[in-house]
Amino acid sequence: MPGHYIKCVVEASFPLVFEALEGEFGNIYAKKFSGKQEAGVILGQRYFLRVNSDVAITIILKSIGTEKTEVEIISSAGAAGMMGMTWNAHKVFASEVRKHLDRRFKTRVENEISYFGTARAKAYLKKCVKCDREIPLASEECQYCNTKQP
Repeated sequence: MPGHYIKCVVEASFPLVFEALEGEFGNIYAKKFSGKQEAGVILGQRYFLRVNSDVAITIILKSIGTEKTEVEIISSAGAAGMMGMTWNAHKVFASEVRKHLDRRFKTRVENEISYFGTARAKAYLKKCVKCDREIPLASEECQYCNTKQP
């Protein structure tokens, strides 16, 4: 079953972003992790009539400094609808999360992948020339260390 992936950077602190998403989409599980960098995961699901099934949402959050938060939104699961098609349910659910963020914060989409799976995800990433972290293929500058990319 294909999913949908959106990665964005939100110009707001981790606690504000986590709270905004947990209340709206965390109907299964939500947990914050603290350490050198704040991080969290939110799991939810919603019934979609078009596929006659629940579609899952996984939201992974990481702080970038004190006033930015990286958010990865992955919709998945759910049975196929009529004629074995998902009728865009995954994209719709992931987009609802992004639009929820857009209404509350300044948000920049870094990457969006339809029909998401492990092989496709790696094809859209490259390593930063300085810090060696994975960044979107089209990045001109690393979002972690601000180094210009070739």
